[in-house]
Formats: sequence, structure tokens, C-alpha cells
Amino acid sequence: MSTREPRRTRHSADTQLEDEDEDDDDDDDEEKASSRSSSARTAYFRTPISRQNPNPLRSVQFGQRTAMEQDLLVTHCGTCGFEDGNLLSGICAQPTIGYNAFIFMALIELIIKSQCPIADPCRRVKSLRTPDAKELSDDEYDFVVVGGGVAGTVLASRLSEDSNSRVLLLEAGAEEPSISSVPAFAFTAANSTYDWQFETVPQKRACLGNGGVCLWPRGKMLCGTACLSGLMYTRGHPSVYDAWARNSSGWSYDEVLHHFKKSENNSEPEDEIEKEFHGFEGPLSVSRFPFQPDLATDILDAAKELGMRVGDPNGRQQQGFTLAPIMVKDGVLGSPNKMYLRPALGRKNLRVLIEAHVVKVNVDEAGSRAVGVEFDDKWGNRRRVKALKEVVACGGVVGSAQLLLLSGIGPAAQLRALNVTSVRDLPVGENLHYHVGFSIVLRVEGRNTNGMTIDSLREFVTNRTGPFTSTGLTQLTGFFASKYSAHGVPDIQLYLDGYSAKCRNRQSMRETSDISFRPIYLLSKCRGSIRLRSADPYDKPLIDPNYLCDDVETDALIEAVQLVRNLTLTKVLRDRVKRFDIAENKKCAHLRRKDEGDKDKDKDDGYSSSNAEYWRCVIQEYTNGENHHAGTCKMGPATDATAVVDHQLRVHGIPNLRVADASIFPTPINCNTIAPVIMIGEKAADMIKQTWNSRP
Repeated sequence: MSTREPRRTRHSADTQLEDEDEDDDDDDDEEKASSRSSSARTAYFRTPISRQNPNPLRSVQFGQRTAMEQDLLVTHCGTCGFEDGNLLSGICAQPTIGYNAFIFMALIELIIKSQCPIADPCRRVKSLRTPDAKELSDDEYDFVVVGGGVAGTVLASRLSEDSNSRVLLLEAGAEEPSISSVPAFAFTAANSTYDWQFETVPQKRACLGNGGVCLWPRGKMLCGTACLSGLMYTRGHPSVYDAWARNSSGWSYDEVLHHFKKSENNSEPEDEIEKEFHGFEGPLSVSRFPFQPDLATDILDAAKELGMRVGDPNGRQQQGFTLAPIMVKDGVLGSPNKMYLRPALGRKNLRVLIEAHVVKVNVDEAGSRAVGVEFDDKWGNRRRVKALKEVVACGGVVGSAQLLLLSGIGPAAQLRALNVTSVRDLPVGENLHYHVGFSIVLRVEGRNTNGMTIDSLREFVTNRTGPFTSTGLTQLTGFFASKYSAHGVPDIQLYLDGYSAKCRNRQSMRETSDISFRPIYLLSKCRGSIRLRSADPYDKPLIDPNYLCDDVETDALIEAVQLVRNLTLTKVLRDRVKRFDIAENKKCAHLRRKDEGDKDKDKDDGYSSSNAEYWRCVIQEYTNGENHHAGTCKMGPATDATAVVDHQLRVHGIPNLRVADASIFPTPINCNTIAPVIMIGEKAADMIKQTWNSRP
């Protein structure tokens, strides 16, 4: 994945071609101001779309107008201008893929940004234009929400439903890029300026192929880490929530189900879901992608051949394979930012500031009440705002922990060593838990659908169908209980990758012939930590997940290898999916043991249980740390020495400071974390409204 940073582009539906120079002076000033910024250089240009010239293909001079160009005429979006990132042309760099493919990627991005329902220009949060902008004129709010990720956007929207409550949402990053709404490009914002790009400290038993350093992508934008993913909607096993409720009342599965259903607007096929577990009137569109590669159906058939359940993962049972429910509507991804926050932006009592880096929660002299926050605006000016009622940290597993620590809330000895004044001695940053796994790469024989073509682009633009409306095989997932799991609760999730168009080292764009199965261990008992590197809020923290500290994690993943092997040996997949010989993995090949006495040559492939040490080596060398980290502001009673917040999500000792995000998970959730965090945002909003005598 390229490390090139995306350009931020200013778009306007009523501007003319680049070669028109009536605003050249303004653009020059903007570029100079951007170059002085401490952030990455920003390049602005005028989008060549207007009422007079609505066709971007024509604007960039790709020759005479063709029938395809006629199909892709772009409707103007009124007079709303917006800034956006240039992700595709940056990630698919010209030397890597060739000039023709580079131009094609730039063309795709230009056309998609010109689609008004995707770009949504009139409902996007605008960046401040000057340091004295009117958006900064007020310094008092009832509620200050820090972090515009999944929980923060849900919470700000719900709290502002009360017109008597003044709500401020602060986000360090920018608006989510419009290209991330296209399923085929759902992962392109990773490793860009929309990503904090954290790394772990060296691990003893993980990521050894990278010196023990594991990459930790975390979203730096409205939408948060959700917009680095495919927005899979899974809730986890009820027993996980019931275990939380033993120490934190109100968090059993039956009690939180209301909040799951409140958020959901499910449109999956009725005969394939259990309706009593789903909501149908919430703001969050949950459905399936309009397009699935043919291999997806084959894999589901293979699962059925092995007697596995194929069905709703959010119903009575979690175990089995599924075409995952996705936060998608009409072929376009719908993040919580788009579904919750944008419809609320017209409320006069809600203010959203982007590129506002919060550096501290201010607490009164007694250390018992949060009174506001301090943040740096995009020009580096330190600002202060007051919170008359509450401050809510929604910065995620890293951001919320780091903010509390910088504010003097955390292990007192650690803070004193960094000359941070201790306000409350609490175990902030401890109890870090995770999901972890690795990839098994296989080769697919036979025809591959070419997913990134002019025809696919036309199909997406005109009908919202085709390969662009899909993440390929990533929309498939399965949940399974290994022999190490208690009570049959799934502790393994199986992801797939492949059949999604990528940039290749050639002049044309085509699909890769490789696919991957990614076994992920879900219920780790290992615990890590996040600690301050220094008192500088711009210093990235020290992240130590303590990956694979328990042999059970590796053993369960090795068991999952057998599941993958069994799938590939089914009648439906046997002739189509070929396993790579493990000798190709030079780092670990010396550990391969031949299966003596096995007459079936297909089983003498290195995938059997006799090669456990080989797979242990692969797992430790090529570890995947999933973006499902949690737990650093643990929920639990005051009698729990490892807890930071109570069952109402209030920081112990500071009742008007709450944390509402994945950092409050006491123990790991055995699914993707987005849906549970949306639930937390909904539940937190109800609890806060009840506290202040407002209707939930």
C-alpha cells in the first residue's frame, strides 16, 4: 500500500475548467497557506464541472465525445463547493501501474466525486476558511463531544435532537472522502492523511517479518476507522454482553438489543433474516451488496457441503457462514457520519468543527468536574470551549485513552514521570485487547471477472450495480467455535479477500487471481496497554497490544487452517481453488513436515495438523492485527481496580466526563466492532438525556 498522501481537492458545481484563471490569485493564496501548515501540503484545483460543462470526461480532454461519455453525463449539484481527497491516483501511483491505468484511476475518482448523491456536497462539514471564522465565535456548549468517529457522530446527532441542548462535535481530521463511499474503494483511505498510521512497539511473538512492529490503521476523519473498512454489520454473541452485565447493570444482550434495533433500517431478504432481532426504522441502512463474485456463491455452497450453517449472524445463532450484512444503500456505503450526522447538520444547536485537535479536558480544581476542553485549530491556534453539562470522549481505543492521560487522568506514577499533573489515578490505557490473525493465500483457477473497467464504471454510475458496488470476497465472513472455546461461543472469524480490482504492475487494470482466507482469533485473554510517549499531544503514544501472549490464540488459528483446508477439498471448490505449496514461504518452509503414510497427495500439502510448527511460524511472521482494538477505558464498578468508567460510562470520580466508544469494552466482542460501537453511541445518548431530564 502506498504511503503517498492524498491531495485535498476543492470542488464546486459552478466552477469552470482549470485553465480559466479568474480565481488564480485566490488559489495561489490558498496553496501558500497550505504549504505553511504543519500538516501535509494541500493542492487545490477547480473541478471541471458546471452547468455549462457537466461532463468531466470532456473536460479533461480524452478526445471526441463517445457513447460512453454520453452515458456518464454528470448532473450538477447546485452551488455547494466542497473539499475532498485525491486517493486513487495517489495510491495507484503512475510508475507502479503505467500511465494509462493512472489516468483511468484519476478519471474514476473525478467521475465519482461528480456524482451528487455520493459527494453530497451541500451536507458535508466545511473546513474553516479563516482563523477568525464565525464557527469559532461561541465558547460555551452544553455538551462537548470529542471525536467524530462512529460513536461521536451517533452521539452528536442524538444529543442535538433536543433543541434546548447546544452540542459541539470536535474532530481532528477532515470530512470523510467521497471515494470511500464506493464499496470497491472502501479501503483506500488507509495509510493516507485520513489515517493516524499508528504502529505498535516491537512484539515478541507477532509481526516478526516486520521487526515485530505491527501497523495500526486508525481513521482520522469524520466516520473514523469505520471508513477504513467495508462497514460490515455484525453484533457478536449474546453471551459476551451478558458477561458485561454481571458487573455493569443494563448491558445484557436483551437490554442492548433495543439500541441495536433503534439504529437499524434493515432491508436484507426477509426470508434470510430473523426479523425479531432487527430494526426497520432506524437511520442506518443495513443490507447486502448488490453484486457478488461467482466464487462467493461457490464458497457458501462449499460450507453447506461440510454441513455448516449459512444464515443470519445477528439472529439466534452466530455460528456459520454468511453474506455479511453491510451498511449500504443503493450500492453506496452509508457510514454513521452520512446516516446520522449529515441529516442533523441543519440544526442550529449543533456545531461540528473538523481539523480541531483536542489536546486536553479541563477539570476544576477539585478534580471532580470537567469544565471544558482545549483544542488546536488548523492554523495551530490553541482554543478553549466550556462544557456546561458534560464532556464525552469518543476518540476510540487510542484517542480517548491518550486524551484522558494528557488531561491527568490515568496511572499517577506514569503521569508524574512525564511531568503531567495527576488529576485522577485510574488505569487508563490498560486492559487493551484485540483481534488477531493472518492470511492464507490461495490461487483461483479459471476465469476471473475483470472488476475495474469502463463498463463497470458505467454500470455503477448509471445503475448503482456491478463490481463497483462490492468489496469482492470481503463481504463473506464466518464465525466458528474452536475446541478451545467455552460453551461453543465462536472464537474464530473467517474473512476472505480477493475478487476486488486492485492496482497491478502492468498497463491495464485486472483482478488478481489470488484470494486469501483470513482466520482471526476473537476472544483473547492477553492484555496490552497504551501509554504516553511524552506530554506532547502530537507525539504518538506507545502501543503494546501484547499479541499472541497465550498459546491458545495460535493453536486456535492453526485449527482454523484445517477449516480452510476442508473447504478447499469440497467438490465445489476442489478443482477451482489451488493451495500454494508452503515451501514458497521461505521464512518458515524449513519447518514443513511431510504427512507420512497419507496416500492422498492432495492432503500432503502442508496444511494438515502435523505442520503446526510451520503455521505457528507463519502466524508470528505475518500477523494481521485487525482494526478491532478495544478496552483501554474499561467499564466496571469502582470496586474493580481495572475499571475507568461505570455502567453509565462516567469516569470514576468525574461524573460529567464520559467515554463512549470501543475503549469501554470490558472484554473482547467476538465480531466486527462497528455495530457494537453504534449501539454504545445510542445507549450513551439515552443515558445522558435521562441524566438531564430530556426525553430519550
